[in-house]
Amino acid sequence: MTDETTTAVADETSAEVLADRLRQVLVSLRTDASAGAEVLAARLRQGQATLDAGREELHILHAQRQAGTLPRAGYVDYLLLEDLCGLVAQALDASQWAFEVAQALENLGVGVAHWNTFVPMVIAWVNKGVALLGALQAWRAEMVALLDDQQAKLVPLLKPDGRPAFELTGGDMQVQQFLGGLPGGDHWRTVLSPYFHDATTVGKVREAADVVSGTRPFSATLQRTYLEGYRDASHL
Repeated sequence: MTDETTTAVADETSAEVLADRLRQVLVSLRTDASAGAEVLAARLRQGQATLDAGREELHILHAQRQAGTLPRAGYVDYLLLEDLCGLVAQALDASQWAFEVAQALENLGVGVAHWNTFVPMVIAWVNKGVALLGALQAWRAEMVALLDDQQAKLVPLLKPDGRPAFELTGGDMQVQQFLGGLPGGDHWRTVLSPYFHDATTVGKVREAADVVSGTRPFSATLQRTYLEGYRDASHL
């Protein structure tokens, strides 16, 4: 057997092996596109490596064809490899999108699970805020009563002319002045004012807490919209 014949046989064998591998890759890429991201990533790596080898062999056969050294049987291999490489390239594009969707789904699952583990903690902190506000309201009422009790025995005292013996400030006004002296005092006075008590009831605060999205599991609608965006882009 001459060197030229040996090379032709080797090339033919290489082309046949690659054609068989490309067929296997094609079947693999077209099988269960809903597999997990890790599985799809492995298929993509294997498919790309096989496609690169097929294209390299195709380049060799093309060079032989141009040089007129390609055996007649090699034309069949050339055309078969060219066809299979094209099909695998298309399948890789589709699988890449399937991988993107699978990865998006898995990443979303991790993110949603992470979010949802915080829900009980967020609810606890909201409840703590509600309790703190209730305690502040109770503190204000108790402080007013304490200050009024403190001066209760002095308020009735009068001067000889019948006027109050002392200019004493009532407990409510003292607390208002105290709150007004704090940073953001006007807000404190409004929030804890007895005249706006309805605005700070526990029920009202709980209604306000409803806007804290972290008190609820992550929105199923947002999840669906996120995934539909990937599926629409991939045409899957």
